[in-house]
Amino acid sequence: MKAMIFAAGLGSRLKPLTDTRPKALITVGGKTMLEHIILKLKAAGFDEIVINVHHFSNQILAFLEANQNFGIDIQISDETDCLLDTGGGLERAYYLLHHPEDMFTKEGETPYELIFENLMKGMDEEEIIERGLGIMRKECYLLHNVDILSNCDFESLMYYHQNSSNINATLLVSPRKTSRYLLFNDDNLLRGWVNKDTMETKPAGLRYKEGEYREYAYSGIQVTTPKILNLLPRGKYSIIDFYLSICHRVDIQCYVEDDLQLLDIGKPENLEKQLLSREIVLVPEGSAEEAAETVKGLEHVTEVQVEYPDGEHPRIHVRTDLDDLYEMSGAIFHAFAAKDQTLLEMTLKKANLEDVFLELTEKEEADDDSRI
Repeated sequence: MKAMIFAAGLGSRLKPLTDTRPKALITVGGKTMLEHIILKLKAAGFDEIVINVHHFSNQILAFLEANQNFGIDIQISDETDCLLDTGGGLERAYYLLHHPEDMFTKEGETPYELIFENLMKGMDEEEIIERGLGIMRKECYLLHNVDILSNCDFESLMYYHQNSSNINATLLVSPRKTSRYLLFNDDNLLRGWVNKDTMETKPAGLRYKEGEYREYAYSGIQVTTPKILNLLPRGKYSIIDFYLSICHRVDIQCYVEDDLQLLDIGKPENLEKQLLSREIVLVPEGSAEEAAETVKGLEHVTEVQVEYPDGEHPRIHVRTDLDDLYEMSGAIFHAFAAKDQTLLEMTLKKANLEDVFLELTEKEEADDDSRI
């Protein structure tokens, strides 16, 4: 199987970390982002990977050489002359991904030879095209942004795409909260995009109406096909913008994976919330037991533990299933105020990138064990 990793970006939002290295070589959990993704792809059965490079490309090349390409076939799509974004980058990598001359049937004929042969037999034109394209349709490529960590099951995603009829691309999405959503109809086909903050929509002319579409956030992972590669124009542009420009004439679907966990290290404005470990530590002035009972009665509190450090005030560790810890801390503050209880300290506990990565991988390993 073939995959492409988009690693050419400048990583501007990760400055100053990317002033001296590409974001692909930022270390998380003891390994670079690039290594995590390559090893995950390799474990899922991918044996050919294309990586596009631009920013500090020499460092990425040296890293791959030092690791002997991790034992698989890795080819480089060089964008050092001009950064092309995901759409233009995919178009430049066309011949590294797609080799139509190597696609043979069981009889040793290419799809093009089959089309000619069937034409000579007087077969219906639509049936000829469908037969020829059917051979090509099985070929597809997984595309992965380098700044994304996830517990995505690549094999399930590929299986879902390959067993979907007449689908030219499959986008991994999730129902997570964001301001920008891809819009899908009831058949899970892409129909548009909306920015909820500005109400900007794409493609041009789309009229957004609340509740009319299924709204999902894009994950930075997708599967695409030779047909899409053949439609790509040259230049610099986003692959998602390209999909939005053709979605009413080319079928592009979404894939929603249950319990998808995602960490986008390319967005430091979201990183703080990602690193909040859903735990709040309280130091009450009065009885720790009474304070713990106050917290236990709150919605979204999943666990409460009392700690008694030597020579210090008791500490109450509060776990929550609420993504927004600031909202949870506000609820705790109001609950204590309503009961005239005093808090000496409230701390939103943070994890580091390694902790977040371990949470993702431990969840993935647990899922693998359950499947076994």
